[in-house]
Amino acid sequence: MISYIISKLRLLLNPDPISIKYALKYIDDAYTGKQFDEKLIKITGEYINQGKTEILDLGAGPGLYCKRFYDLGAQVTWHDISIKYQVSAFTLMKINNQDWNFKLNIIDNIDGKYDIIFNRVCWYYCLNDKRFLKSIYNSLNEKGLFIGVLHNENRIENSNGFKSLFFKLQFILNDKFNIKIGHPPPSKQKINNIFNDYNFSSLKIEDYGLDTLIIFKK
Repeated sequence: MISYIISKLRLLLNPDPISIKYALKYIDDAYTGKQFDEKLIKITGEYINQGKTEILDLGAGPGLYCKRFYDLGAQVTWHDISIKYQVSAFTLMKINNQDWNFKLNIIDNIDGKYDIIFNRVCWYYCLNDKRFLKSIYNSLNEKGLFIGVLHNENRIENSNGFKSLFFKLQFILNDKFNIKIGHPPPSKQKINNIFNDYNFSSLKIEDYGLDTLIIFKK
């Protein structure tokens, strides 16, 4: 509830919460490969049926993954909160003579039904971990697939400064009491708990560098 209220206030005060400085750095990192993962493209590509697979890139940023999914034959929907990223993604789409759908909204508000929902390292922006998973599940077609890379406690700072202590408090409140303030990642244990609550036809949870890779089929 606290995160929901804060998110609504932020949207009222600033429809695009991503600063110009951060957006430009992230876009530059994406184009230079620092924010791009070829392994994830290969994993996702194995499930794309050319011309028939509708894929939602949830938290799509500047759209580089959207471009690659389209190259592989998917029907692509870009979803992000940032107008700045949308401009960058739309430009990328036009330069490459592609045709994507665009959904400008917070990450929790998923619209439509998809064969694949792809979510890379931005799960922690959701308002509530359990509700977000439910929204993803309900937005998948029958036998639909989710592919996600989630930050976990490995991303919590280990320094002793006030900022680090505040991040740790955010993490504990979310992990132990489901009280989400800001954008703390879920722990590995919480990830296992919320995903294992569902009766998926298949579920894979494994370490992926510092993060957690999730692949489930509805």
